[in-house]
Amino acid sequence: MKFHSWSVISWSMLVMIPPGYAAAPDKSGQQPVETKEEVLTVETTVNARFVPESNRKIPFTVNHQDNLALEQGQIKDGQSLLWQTPGLALNTDGQNPESSIKIRGVGSVNQVSNDDTSVVTMLNGVPVPVGNITSRLLDIEQVDILKGPQGTLFGRNSEAGAINVTSNKPTSLFTGHIGGEWGTRGHALGEMVVNAPLTDTLNSRVALQYDRKDAALKNEQDGNRPLSHPQNLTGRASLGWQPGEQDSLLLTVDHQRQRHNAVGMTLLDGSDKISLPKGSMDDWGNDTTLTFNWQHRWDELQLTNVTGWGNYYHSSSGPTIDARTSQRLYGTHYNSWRMFSNRQKQFFQELRLGSTAGSPLFWVSGINYIHSGRTLRHNGGWNEMPGWESDPMNAQFQRRFTNNSFALFGETTLPLTNRLDLTTGLRHTWEKLAYRARWNANPNYAGQGPTQQNDNQTLSERYFTGRIGLNYMLSDDWNLYGSWSRGHKSGGFSNWDTSIASGEPSTPYKPSTINSYEMGAKALISSLNLELNPALFYSRTHDDHYYTLLDPSRSFATVTENFDTESKGAEFSATWRPDADLIVKMGVDYTLATLTQLPENSKSGGKKGNRIPDVPRWGASFATDYSRPMQLANLPVVFNANLSYRYGSPREADIGNNFELGETHLLNTRLGFKSIYGDVYLWSTNLLNNRSPVYGFYYPALDPAYGGTGKDAHVGTVREGRAVGISYQYYF
Repeated sequence: MKFHSWSVISWSMLVMIPPGYAAAPDKSGQQPVETKEEVLTVETTVNARFVPESNRKIPFTVNHQDNLALEQGQIKDGQSLLWQTPGLALNTDGQNPESSIKIRGVGSVNQVSNDDTSVVTMLNGVPVPVGNITSRLLDIEQVDILKGPQGTLFGRNSEAGAINVTSNKPTSLFTGHIGGEWGTRGHALGEMVVNAPLTDTLNSRVALQYDRKDAALKNEQDGNRPLSHPQNLTGRASLGWQPGEQDSLLLTVDHQRQRHNAVGMTLLDGSDKISLPKGSMDDWGNDTTLTFNWQHRWDELQLTNVTGWGNYYHSSSGPTIDARTSQRLYGTHYNSWRMFSNRQKQFFQELRLGSTAGSPLFWVSGINYIHSGRTLRHNGGWNEMPGWESDPMNAQFQRRFTNNSFALFGETTLPLTNRLDLTTGLRHTWEKLAYRARWNANPNYAGQGPTQQNDNQTLSERYFTGRIGLNYMLSDDWNLYGSWSRGHKSGGFSNWDTSIASGEPSTPYKPSTINSYEMGAKALISSLNLELNPALFYSRTHDDHYYTLLDPSRSFATVTENFDTESKGAEFSATWRPDADLIVKMGVDYTLATLTQLPENSKSGGKKGNRIPDVPRWGASFATDYSRPMQLANLPVVFNANLSYRYGSPREADIGNNFELGETHLLNTRLGFKSIYGDVYLWSTNLLNNRSPVYGFYYPALDPAYGGTGKDAHVGTVREGRAVGISYQYYF
């Protein structure tokens, strides 16, 4: 994108703001008194480097959502958060372990393995598996999305960025709320949060939530009823102990149970129908994370310990493809069934020493250790499609991935002059991955060679990640910054490698590296109560990961490849608060992410210059929230109205750029009253009923000589339709 185009974008956003609006008289007819106390701050405090900091002091982009913004925008889970955040792209068929995230076009072209993640998700300081991004955002204090490589402080597999989620902590007040939501499309939700002091120094907090809704697709073989009814039971229990002024301890247990979460893929022909035998899809999971935080503080120094344990399980079973897709590819309906499960256990330990919030000099250093053991099981079951008897997936797989990672890291921000700060950080990581696999052919397997194979391998890596940034303070309210970051994503072994069937060891995919550059400004115009954040970015990634089918017309045999990619673009966001009742947020983003180098004789169907899948070139967002006290009869209430809109341009569905996924238009609204008797709201999600695909997959045409029709197929799953409803919450 040329620089003059970026200038046009910036100025077009600025001219939308009436220059004299902030000086207009209030509704009482009195002129506002221009005192410093009446300036309505919109400055953002983020948690990007383990302590609360002003966003303007950090030399990279951070998208921040506090608990109020999450509530007003009806962002109740990770997927909703990602779809409404500029510069983020989500690739998911709805099955948790298969989710992958790109930030500014950077990330795996598709997910080769559960370990193949480019964006790390942190929950209260502990990394959680990528599939957990679909989890419910229950009783959350804030979410900070850090863009650009974050390997210095957040470690392995954060070459594109990090998502830092912080839950509400126990306090010394007895407070809480209870409430529910009811709406169309089978939507029902119940929630309870209770915060209770137990002693003068010990506090507790418990949050519970149950939600249910209808799946986006309707099943033709079940009377066009919803394919499933996804249900989530989410809970968190926290104990906070402060034995003295210098020490604080926090123990937190998070658990989420998912049931009936089957999503399914169907032909993307404008229909919301799928065709599967009734009850043939089953998808469920259980995730538990235990976190212990201890912090000891001196005047300008703090020691922090973070310990985490995790146990995550997900299982999915059902047909390989539905009848509509089978009919297009083969001209008839072939039945099939397969099952896979993924269990991961994790231990995390980090010890940090650094400055406290508000210290004149920021610095942090630490030591980190992660142990992760993951078992993936796959049962090919049965399949009536031609050639299945000799397919390497006509078998039972068991793969075991064991990873040990140890790292030393540090970062500081040094004042070079009164106006210029230097941020520099470095991390050195040692990793070892052990891989064991066993392949047992099913009884009807007709391929050549033995019917049982084993594979045992290990990989070791050591690498540096880091960043350098400059932040120049033009004035007390204006900052210019520039930064360079080096990111790394570890090599490993594919979830779906099939070379083991022929007795060959799995070929590991290579480590991926990235060099990323960003420059921008962070400004606060106090007289207008306006915050501005423009940014330009450029990234080059070497050896990112992709897996593909060797010959889709004959088998499900796979191969893993490494690609080089490039991403460049611009982002602009503004937050404006003209008075105490109204807040307006707006933004626009542009990302051009392309392939720059592919392996010779690549099986992917891609070529140099193709756009990266799932990444829209253009995006725009607008949100507004209005609150005003008033009287209803003799009851004092606060009227509140909220609207949020997100646009995404068409994006490529696959690496071959064979077809596009349509435009995204997401409009959510909420309107209601707050009073001493509770909050009552009318709400809507996806008010425009945009059913654009959220995921796409390309099946090439199958030659009639191999039982095909000669027609290709665009398959995927579509967005949930419009839902409207009512909610009530009572606070105590």
